[in-house]
Amino acid sequence: MADPRHELEETLFETLASLEEAGTQYALIGGLAISAHTEGRATKDVDIVLACPNSAVPGFVDALGRHGFLVDPARHIREVTQDGISVFRRRAGRLDVMKPPIPFFQRLVDSAQPYEIVGKTARVA
Repeated sequence: MADPRHELEETLFETLASLEEAGTQYALIGGLAISAHTEGRATKDVDIVLACPNSAVPGFVDALGRHGFLVDPARHIREVTQDGISVFRRRAGRLDVMKPPIPFFQRLVDSAQPYEIVGKTARVA
């Protein structure tokens, strides 16, 4: 059985690599973001908010595929750009991607600060 902590770390690492490769603005939110600000919190997934034009989403989705995520390009691009949320899987890891059309979330991404989480620097809300 896979070590859940190892799977979470790998999911985070590959998510960050995909974001960097695609040049996508983001903020890490959820349990991992809380852990960056306080004591660790149990979480089983990586949660991010994107702040990018819809035209940049296909490049990010393609980068996720190159980093081991299971990707259905048409479905995932539609979910992110039209529904504002999509779930990606990588082995036992889970990535929740949100791209809400509310201006507040752009400010959330703009104000995200770099924190080190399990040896990697991430922009944390």
